[in-house]
Amino acid sequence: MNAIIDETQCPLCGKINSCQNIINDDSNTKPCWCENTEYEFPVDLFTRLPAKFKDKACICESCAQAYRKNELKNDDNVT
Repeated sequence: MNAIIDETQCPLCGKINSCQNIINDDSNTKPCWCENTEYEFPVDLFTRLPAKFKDKACICESCAQAYRKNELKNDDNVT
């Protein structure tokens, strides 16, 4: 049985991911938050995704920021 994956929901927390890339509307010219050149998306976060979600649904900004914050905190503890 194949479950339907909602591409508008973050596969980690289930909340709306606000991905601008999935909006197929010609009037949408707003870039997605993840394409901000000042923000480095934590690529390692993709390893937490179950295989069925890879390339199917985007991780939300809140999950990415929480992961990044925790990653930086852990780096501070390294001696």
